Amino acid sequence: MPRSLRLFFLIASTFLSLQAQWLNYPAPGTPRTKDGKPDLFAKAPRLAGKLDLSGVWQVKPPVKGEIERMLGRT
Repeated sequence: MPRSLRLFFLIASTFLSLQAQWLNYPAPGTPRTKDGKPDLFAKAPRLAGKLDLSGVWQVKPPVKGEIERMLGRT
């Protein structure tokens, strides 16, 4: 690939990635001060209600000999 074509792709990808940053995008739900700036000292948002931790919680059994390798023979 010619050097000028590589340089073009480098510059184009840089500008496209900079445009994708959305620097001035106001995220919904962000606590704000009276002047409209994000309140960095506001309390962390909480979900309403209890957390749902139901479901299948299984751990894959270790490979044969893995525990002995990690902890040594007991």
